[in-house]
Amino acid sequence: MGTSAAAGSISGNHPLIPQWIADEPPADVVANDAPADDNRGLRDSENGPVNSAQRFSNARSSMTSAIRLASTGRLVGGSRDGTSRGGGGGGRGQTPRQRVRKAVAQYVAARGGPAGVASRLGVALNVGARLYQVLDRVARDGLDAALQALGIVVDVNSAGAVADALMTLVCADAAAGLEGLLDESLARVACDETFIELYQNNKRLSQLSPQDVPDVVRSFATNAATMLITREIGASLIDRPRTEEESRAMRSTLRSVIESSIRLELPGGASNSYTVRDVREAINVAYRDAFRILGAGRER
Repeated sequence: MGTSAAAGSISGNHPLIPQWIADEPPADVVANDAPADDNRGLRDSENGPVNSAQRFSNARSSMTSAIRLASTGRLVGGSRDGTSRGGGGGGRGQTPRQRVRKAVAQYVAARGGPAGVASRLGVALNVGARLYQVLDRVARDGLDAALQALGIVVDVNSAGAVADALMTLVCADAAAGLEGLLDESLARVACDETFIELYQNNKRLSQLSPQDVPDVVRSFATNAATMLITREIGASLIDRPRTEEESRAMRSTLRSVIESSIRLELPGGASNSYTVRDVREAINVAYRDAFRILGAGRER
């Protein structure tokens, strides 16, 4: 573990104001490479599909408002408590969480709907399915026996070393044949975040039960989706310093909104063992269902 902060993780200490708060699009936002029908009408009649800065402009505006509202009590160009100027009143009484929820809904629309978002998370499906298989073996056979069967030689008393070895195993070549913004490096950071959360909840790998494994994989799926949205609508989301508390709170809110609607359901529960294909499909269904709800501006 230990890669999170450097890679722009959910819990890393990063400044509060995103670089896309300026008019210029961030330099490290990947250019649009999705099909034209993924733009939901965001198309220039002469120049073809819009670029990513145009596509996610609404989501960026809402996220910027959430950040401003959380840190100052005012929306951009508005008054306190989310009351917008100009008499529209569209933001009256809104909380930062409601603004974040709106940003996520606008992101889903810009990606062409739930299927469009899920298609960007192919690497997460692969890593999540592998993570399930590995952790299920640990839970059923015990940590020592599982590491031996997986060919991993590591000091079992070093939680960080064990986690790093398992992350390397489940993330290796996960992006082979897939396209999307969630690459292996971000999938590994999402995995790292998941192991950190596990330890923060006083749960060790050696203590996992089969019933725990779907919850761990759901946590990974949440972290992966959060990182994808963070990268697509604003690269590093938080770019200029305010306070560490504000930074963590905003990242936590975004993750919480996404987590609220992700449900990972495996037929038969944790009593059965599943193939990579089974788990991959379950995560895909979970993403589609979640972003159908979030795309409507709701939470489960």
